[in-house]
Amino acid sequence: MAEYWWICQRCNTRIQKSTTPNNASCPAGGGHRWFRAAEVGNHAFQCSKCQQLLQAKMMPSTGGCASGGGHAWQRL
Repeated sequence: MAEYWWICQRCNTRIQKSTTPNNASCPAGGGHRWFRAAEVGNHAFQCSKCQQLLQAKMMPSTGGCASGGGHAWQRL
């Protein structure tokens, strides 16, 4: 089963998991709002807005960046 990076749109927490993480107890209040950013891989990407760093197979989804709007990924 493939592993994916999940990022909370509220608090920017990042989790590596094959299925959707539990949405309880977001530090930003209420429940987490997870989106599947990318499949785990060997290429490094960083969001220029929130500095989130992922190792992914392909360019991650822009999704909702906790710093506002969508993530602005750049390959490193």
